[in-house]
Amino acid sequence: MAIKVLVKDFTPELSAGIRFLSAGSLMLAFARFKGFEFLNNAIDILRVSFVGLLLLSGCNGIVTWTMQWVDSGIASIILTLFTIFTTIIEVLAFRKKVMGIYGWIGLFVSFSGVTVLVYFGNSVGSIDLKGAILLVLAAISLAYGAVYSKKSSRQVQ
Repeated sequence: MAIKVLVKDFTPELSAGIRFLSAGSLMLAFARFKGFEFLNNAIDILRVSFVGLLLLSGCNGIVTWTMQWVDSGIASIILTLFTIFTTIIEVLAFRKKVMGIYGWIGLFVSFSGVTVLVYFGNSVGSIDLKGAILLVLAAISLAYGAVYSKKSSRQVQ
């Protein structure tokens, strides 16, 4: 919803840039303050850059852009699909063990819960097909980025 408010006054690119420049600067300052070690080889930098591309541009960039014409309640429902996409990607692409019945029930309950909250909160607007398709792509990008990040972080030590 905050993104929806921002894109009323700023272009999507500028609003996302302001958010990420602010957050990135704070995170960098915190990491320097705590003395965290930074990546120093090309492979690790490429892995982290790929994750950033998927999460920042692929997900957050698309979400910010579509907030110009998509209702934030509809966006939250569609983006909740990322949990289902994450599970599918882990099973198909990374050959992880299939989730048990309680896991699938949990996914269904979480998706249903968001839908009920949005519906009864009167946050449901009209559904824009182009925006909905783009938001599904954003959810897939978020899911793949999350799975890839988890997998590649084990290699970056």
